[in-house]
Amino acid sequence: MKETKHKLNGNEYKMEFKPIIVEALAASVLRSIRYAKELPQDIPFKVIANDISPSAVEAIKRNSEYNKIDRIIPSQKDAVILLHENSGKADVIDLDPYGAPNLFLDAAMSAAKNGCLLCVTCTDMACLAGTHVGACYAKYGSMPWHSSNGHEFGLRIH
Repeated sequence: MKETKHKLNGNEYKMEFKPIIVEALAASVLRSIRYAKELPQDIPFKVIANDISPSAVEAIKRNSEYNKIDRIIPSQKDAVILLHENSGKADVIDLDPYGAPNLFLDAAMSAAKNGCLLCVTCTDMACLAGTHVGACYAKYGSMPWHSSNGHEFGLRIH
């Protein structure tokens, strides 16, 4: 088990490092499996792999078993609820929604510990950045501005 030593007001104390990784929208659990296989095995971490779909949760269980991984904890909840339930507990949060991640960011910040790594993927970025103006208007009711700052503006839509 990894221990780190800290000093506070001249006193030294030890703290165990037991990171919690949350993949809030896990689907088939591929990222969680990668975390579980590639992180140092001497660190007692756990990965919460969540999806609202019952069939996705079955795939999480099946793929974890197939890959002989016992550090993955399957969860079937709305991602926002799961993140709020884990308020201040997550060391790593992985968000990979279908579409824009805006709906999940507030809950992710709630779940984040101080120093948390927040990993966000946005599959709709081309649309939001102005490459597909009609699609952006249809999906988000907004007209994107296609420019060199398109990605920055795209993050603010929705």
